[in-house]
Amino acid sequence: MPDVYYSPQARRDLKRLEQKVTNRIRSKLRQAADEPASFGKNIERLTGRRGFRLRVADWRVIFDWDAERNIIVHGVMARDKVYKRR
Repeated sequence: MPDVYYSPQARRDLKRLEQKVTNRIRSKLRQAADEPASFGKNIERLTGRRGFRLRVADWRVIFDWDAERNIIVHGVMARDKVYKRR
């Protein structure tokens, strides 16, 4: 079964959010690891840089998959700011 790993930046991003939002994002990431096809257009490949984005309400999760289909989360931000971060 695939796992979800968080970068130090992603951990900091999640700490800044309300617990309710953090729990929802973690739940969606767990679900995406188990059944990525079930998310349809909520998971899209990023253009201009490597990785994918997962849409969770007004939040965007930037992540990538490794060879074993584990999810590596790089960052979590509001939708209006996430694409500006490099």
